[in-house]
Amino acid sequence: MKKVFSFLLVSLILLQVFALPVDVRAKTIIQWGDAKDSEYNNLHPFTFLWSGDVFSDIGQGLNLKTLELTKNKDEMDIVFNQYGKMASHGVVEIKQELQADTDIDNYKTFDSTADLGEDKVYLIKTADKSYAKIKIHKFTSDKVTFSFVLPGSTKKEETSQSTTQAVTGANTQPKSTTQSPGTIETASDASYVIIQLQIADNVALVNGIEEIMDIPPMIIRNQPMVPLRLLSETFNANYRWRPLFRKVVLQHELKTFIFGLNKNFIKINNKKVFIDGSVSIVEKNIMVPLDLIKKVFGKEVIYSPEDRIIQILENITQTSASVEPSKDEDDEGQGIEFLYGKWSLWIPGGIIYTSDATNQYREYIPGAGGQTLEIKKNGTYIWKLYDETIKGEWSIDNENIYIPKGDYGWEWYVKEYDFDDYKGIKVFTSGIWRDGKRIK
Repeated sequence: MKKVFSFLLVSLILLQVFALPVDVRAKTIIQWGDAKDSEYNNLHPFTFLWSGDVFSDIGQGLNLKTLELTKNKDEMDIVFNQYGKMASHGVVEIKQELQADTDIDNYKTFDSTADLGEDKVYLIKTADKSYAKIKIHKFTSDKVTFSFVLPGSTKKEETSQSTTQAVTGANTQPKSTTQSPGTIETASDASYVIIQLQIADNVALVNGIEEIMDIPPMIIRNQPMVPLRLLSETFNANYRWRPLFRKVVLQHELKTFIFGLNKNFIKINNKKVFIDGSVSIVEKNIMVPLDLIKKVFGKEVIYSPEDRIIQILENITQTSASVEPSKDEDDEGQGIEFLYGKWSLWIPGGIIYTSDATNQYREYIPGAGGQTLEIKKNGTYIWKLYDETIKGEWSIDNENIYIPKGDYGWEWYVKEYDFDDYKGIKVFTSGIWRDGKRIK
């Protein structure tokens, strides 16, 4: 009897050790109805909230079932704004055709807003606790055209699968079949986290290493904001704050980015790009919104309002690019290239007027030469004055080259200029200028 009992006990232990736990679940698959075409003209004029109820400050939105605008936020399904964003009760971009069946259980993490992309398809949560799919055809600053489908029928399929996964290669981590509340599911299996932050916590996790920030991420005007210094150090960018013009000039991967304080757009090689949010200064620290991180550094950004965690990710299957090269930018580059080289500078003469109580005097001040300015392709300049030489780094500012320190120690700008008998440059600052002629 004891032998039988011992055999049963050992068998039970072996079953517990080697048996694979099985997760039985019902797959919820939506089969979609007919596609409908629509357009949205009354674009929201402001940016959307990043946290809380995204519809709380929106005047009206579209109900997809009735295709009517409504002011009741409990009936709004979607809202588009003028900056290429869509807001919903939940939205995620999916790699599917518009009318393809969708297994809802594959999509556990939804954002409240999404960037619009032509020919992209999005799965959204609707006001009636259901779902819809939207395909964007075209969007401008005043109109969005799109197609959408609503559920035709829903079916459930029971599936069994082991919750234990074998490791198939180096650095492969098993994914749980369930997701605990508050965890973040990244946008792609081919993504990895570069930076992880939490609102009000000045400890950042950068490539798995803790770093202490001067100031923690915070919520400003309902938007999560991140210190620019951490981003520039992580992604090898250089920036400077220009208090006179209240803007930041940042250089990263051969591009120049300019963003002004409290402005909802940035300039990338002089091309205006709208962003969701604006730059702020807190205790002498420059804070930037999450959308700017996407546009400038080309990274994926995920924000979880529940635990207030920000993840900045690198997608290893795609090449990061803030803005695709365009014809305008190519033309811009040719204009800047004209400024390269060595220039002889001429200070134009002029007439000055003085007066006293009884008389007026007019005096002609002759022009003067003798200064040279050399602008190099490597981003540096040499300005030779009469008694000193100034060296430094230049950057692109609008259609000009910006020189942070020149004659008199002032900030100067350089632009192409057509004179009567030659093509040269103007080197200028507030109220005064130099005429430049190329030295051959």
